[in-house]
Amino acid sequence: MFATASRERFLLPEELPKFLQEVQASPSPYNRLWHLLLFTGVRLNNMLAARWEQFDLDAGLWQVPGSAHKNRQPHALPLLPEAVALLRVQLAAVPKHCEWLWPAETKVGHLTQNSIRNEWADLCERAEVPGLWRHDLRRTVGSYLAMSGASLPMVGKALGHRSVQASQVYARLTLDPVREAMAGALKGVASPATPKTSRARPARAGNTTSDT
Repeated sequence: MFATASRERFLLPEELPKFLQEVQASPSPYNRLWHLLLFTGVRLNNMLAARWEQFDLDAGLWQVPGSAHKNRQPHALPLLPEAVALLRVQLAAVPKHCEWLWPAETKVGHLTQNSIRNEWADLCERAEVPGLWRHDLRRTVGSYLAMSGASLPMVGKALGHRSVQASQVYARLTLDPVREAMAGALKGVASPATPKTSRARPARAGNTTSDT
């Protein structure tokens, strides 16, 4: 009844370097959190509620449980080497035998979105990325996968989507590289050279020709 347009905000190519620069410059332990969201593409809630038992760092695999997904399906997520390195640093930083990847600082359990709200706001202000939501990091991963030429099924697999329909927001981005390639290849056809002008002698009366 109150339909809303799907959100398409993500970190643009000119925004990403500054954002990463500010993340790396921050002394906060949450800089690993933002990096891991970009390296994995998972939802923030899934990352905050992750348990160490779900990870096999030697195999580079994260078994994201079905309870963490909207489609209730478990998702075996392969981890990039950069993500594994960050996870090992995080493992050494948390209390020994702690079950949570991101334990809460003042209570039992794990971090929540509310506890990092101000941290995120400060980061976005320093990086000069107004209007960026934390969920937009997940959308950034999907967007760059699409722009790199990955198919929608592949994008969906990386993000844990159950159907291709859930990945349709990236369809336009998937086609952009194709559109640019076609525009470059057909540039000469789309913009033909302007014909040279020449002075023609006026035709004599009674000596005209027809083009038909």
